Amino acid sequence: MKIRRALLSTLADAAYDTVSSFHSDSAISFSIFLNHLPDLNSQQTPQVLLQAMEVWTGTHASLSPLHLSMSLPASGFLYAL
Repeated sequence: MKIRRALLSTLADAAYDTVSSFHSDSAISFSIFLNHLPDLNSQQTPQVLLQAMEVWTGTHASLSPLHLSMSLPASGFLYAL
């Protein structure tokens, strides 16, 4: 939950408001990607989309120390969010 809250706290209102529910990791990931677009109401070039994806990847990677400091659950799986 700490990681989920950390991710959601980085979102601008426009990106937050585009996602109707944050019950899935996919929804949170998509909203973070949208957060890195300069304008949510216009078509973006492939270069802008690529740049947003690279920043999105960095956002997730920057939280990896949180992943490493968490202990694995009994199932042995480490959840992304």
